[in-house]
Amino acid sequence: MLDMDEDVMVREDVQEKVDMPVPEALRLAVAKRDSAAFNAIYLRFLQQFPEFGNALADPAAPLHDNLVPYNPVFDVSAGFALAGSNTGEIATPRVKKHATALLTKGKAAQDVFAHMPLKDRLEFLALLEKRIARHQDGITLTITADTGKPIANTEAEMKKGGQWFTDAQEKAWGQLGETREGKKTKSIEPLGVVQIISAYNYPYALAIGGIVGALAAGNSIIITPANKAPNWIFPFMQAASEAIAEFADSRKKITGEQKNILGSLIQYSIGVNKPLTDDVDLVHFVGSNAVGEAISTSRAKKHKKSILELGGNSVVVVMKSALGVKSNGGAEGIAQKIFDGFAPATGQRCTAPRLIFLEPGTNAVAGALAALCRNEALEHKLTGSPCNPFERDAKMGPLMDTHARKRMEQALALAEELGAAVNGGKAEETRVNISGNIAPGGSCWVNPIVIDWSHVDRSKISDDQQAGLEDLLNNETFGPLVHVVKTIHNLQEAIDETNRRDNYKLAAAVFTGTPEDTETFQHDTGITSVTENSGPKDQSPQGPHGHPWLDSIGGESHYLLYTRQFVIKNLGQ
Repeated sequence: MLDMDEDVMVREDVQEKVDMPVPEALRLAVAKRDSAAFNAIYLRFLQQFPEFGNALADPAAPLHDNLVPYNPVFDVSAGFALAGSNTGEIATPRVKKHATALLTKGKAAQDVFAHMPLKDRLEFLALLEKRIARHQDGITLTITADTGKPIANTEAEMKKGGQWFTDAQEKAWGQLGETREGKKTKSIEPLGVVQIISAYNYPYALAIGGIVGALAAGNSIIITPANKAPNWIFPFMQAASEAIAEFADSRKKITGEQKNILGSLIQYSIGVNKPLTDDVDLVHFVGSNAVGEAISTSRAKKHKKSILELGGNSVVVVMKSALGVKSNGGAEGIAQKIFDGFAPATGQRCTAPRLIFLEPGTNAVAGALAALCRNEALEHKLTGSPCNPFERDAKMGPLMDTHARKRMEQALALAEELGAAVNGGKAEETRVNISGNIAPGGSCWVNPIVIDWSHVDRSKISDDQQAGLEDLLNNETFGPLVHVVKTIHNLQEAIDETNRRDNYKLAAAVFTGTPEDTETFQHDTGITSVTENSGPKDQSPQGPHGHPWLDSIGGESHYLLYTRQFVIKNLGQ
């Protein structure tokens, strides 16, 4: 069995026979641009997890019944297929059978778990936290291998997500209506079986809040990892199975049969399974608006509850008074804060800035931002390749899908056509930044790009060009691309521009020396998460994608999201 510290043999044509830990072997494979070696090492690593073996697809199965993971580091497939589910409205008998089995086992496990006091359920979460910590290196490695996210960023994601366990121990008591002595103070029951559908950009951090919340409330869960980043589920399930076994063995009042039933307290499902998503008691989905709308529509027909954390765009407003705020560090400091909001995460973050509005006198911010993007591109050019995600000092990873890359290519083409400035220069000079590759055929490695449209005379462009520009500005490009849209002469113009774009209500940042500007902007736009003199971030207790230190997704009611509450009143008294 291959462990994180166990040595692996790297292919002889990559390097002479040298034994090394798995992360180092993967780092070397990326450095040598050898996708075959990378896939072979990664596959061997995954094979240590029993659930991975169970999930491997039958080679004879129809292609549409399988999920073939994608390797964004090399822009190739991962070299193996998982037994997923077919996409679309069609559900094969195999898919329906799988959904029924998951729901049946999940409901049985939930019946056992829900009858335990909250004290016991929180003890289980404490065990799960410890087991996840034991397998943290494995979860981190799979996320980096699946997404290309720098490994230091993935470690930060694990740390961030892990704070949910502390949150549960502190806040679940009051919300779920039970004292530490086991006395009920509210009429609350769990919903049953909860499906957690995670996002690909933060596979663990955006799933664990739902996992902890649902379990604390007494539900069982079925985790569906994102198709683009599915493999973290295998080390996670290893941790979960160990925690369940330890927990069951420690319970003196449950039977042997009940211990076996508890084994299905945490299950997983690979790929789309519409019958499952339609019939679970609750779906907690984090991802795109389109998929969220489809889930909502389908489940509404059965009057089923859903928690939908969807995407959107973020706007930055820079007022001239911000240049006088010492902590902003002038135009260069403001530009750095904006850059840090979209570049290191390769723009693949819900709150990454997309549009920038500048008040007259702040154009130096756009120039400084362009210089930061040029310097990042120059660093890649000098090293001969993009950042290696397994290097400790890596700053950026690749895009996770080719659609975002095509959107960036379209943006550059339109900028060239309309004469917009790209990274402070001409668009054709920056085009090479889109196609920097790490493997033959090109991968989705791109450099951060800022396009300044503020000097484009829109009165002189065609209707088709105008429509193309509006589509580009209004619809999210999930990559390291930010637009300087126009000069705004006062705060009201920034408010009006934001309000006419429905997709820009997720988060915002206002750089100003007048605090009242931030309050006015937030009030008049209705954006729940607005930061002042900092890049757009998740600041709101109600989202987007809440975190425990913000009192989470549902504010002070996160754990109640996974319950039903009853009111019992004797009207005869």
